[in-house]
Parts: sequence; structure tokens; C-alpha cells
Amino acid sequence: AETLGMTVYMGGGPSLMYAGDAWTAWEALKDA
Repeated sequence: AETLGMTVYMGGGPSLMYAGDAWTAWEALKDA
């Protein structure tokens, strides 16, 4: 959550899309 917030804070709008993809990837890796 901290990384997500920091990415949004630093990157603005476009980073929201990246953060979403990163979160999805993290969830997939965590469950694997």
C-alpha cells in the first residue's frame, strides 16, 4: 500500500495504470 501511494504521489495520473498492473502482478505472485 505504501509503494502504491508513493507511485501515485510521484507519478500522477499515468502511474495509476502502472500501479494497478503492478498490484495485479503482486497478487498473482503472492498467491503462486
